[in-house]
Amino acid sequence: MGVMKNFLGTMSALFKIGGHSGVAMKNNAGVLQVRSGDDSALARTQVAAGTAADDAVTLLQLQQRLLVIDGGFDGASPPDAASNSGKYYFCHTAGGAYTAGRVYRSDGSAWGAVDAGKGWGIVTGASAISGTVSLATNRLYVNEATAGSPTWTVKGDGSGGASTEGKINVVEIALGTSASASSTTSIPDNTIVTNVVLQVATAYDNSATIKAEVNGGSPVEILGTGENDPATIGDYGKEQRQDVGANGGVVLATITGSPSVGAGILFVEYVETTLS
Repeated sequence: MGVMKNFLGTMSALFKIGGHSGVAMKNNAGVLQVRSGDDSALARTQVAAGTAADDAVTLLQLQQRLLVIDGGFDGASPPDAASNSGKYYFCHTAGGAYTAGRVYRSDGSAWGAVDAGKGWGIVTGASAISGTVSLATNRLYVNEATAGSPTWTVKGDGSGGASTEGKINVVEIALGTSASASSTTSIPDNTIVTNVVLQVATAYDNSATIKAEVNGGSPVEILGTGENDPATIGDYGKEQRQDVGANGGVVLATITGSPSVGAGILFVEYVETTLS
């Protein structure tokens, strides 16, 4: 069949493409539908990613309104795309073809920038991302830029300002038989430690003792050796109001006696700013 020129349409409500097994466009009371060729069900439609306000959008664009970030990278040395298919990485430092502050998705062969509009969000995991643009752990960030490179602002669970008021943070450290164990997270200066719990899961031998402190400029003891019994399985708690002042730092657990067996978990609760 030849090509029809100046074909304006059809008076039929259904226009088939590809015959009975193909697809059809249907006028359903003024609503355009893409249907199966036999008109028994709706059919899928594929479009390019929308860029204008009245464009159609893809499923991927909708899914990318809120992203869980899988990791960060320096643009000068991006991770392998083939082994990170479907993952989202945050460029923290510009380099090569990559812009700091942008999110990139691997399709299995290359990294493509995610076009994040105003109000789009990203969620970080347990590892901080550090560089020209840094992201804290376990935070929700929202893009507040209307155009150009995103401006990521932490929301709800932030690291400063009123968002920290009354918020209880918890540091957890696994303890074994080593002479000491430290947290990777540092407790900020002027923080108030409110509670410490030592959970002894496996009893310690050799008359071991356990002490916990905030190991800053001048260590601040938050659980003394006389406030727990490592030789007996159980939970040992100490509620307190211990202001660490200018001595913020990592939580350090010190174990003496060189035990050959023993295991536990140390929990430290603290608040940066109290409510009035």
